[in-house]
Amino acid sequence: MTSDPHALLGAYALGSLGELENARFASHLRGCHECLAELVSFAATSAALDDLDL
Repeated sequence: MTSDPHALLGAYALGSLGELENARFASHLRGCHECLAELVSFAATSAALDDLDL
């Protein structure tokens, strides 16, 4: 895992981390309100993009 777990948020949100990194980041996420808020924001943005009629 990178020395700054915050750098993995995008990869975590996309489901592109390996099993060990995913588990470590999930553990980090339980205690990091900043990452949790950003992850919720990513989910809202993704849902909005899904609703676009392109």
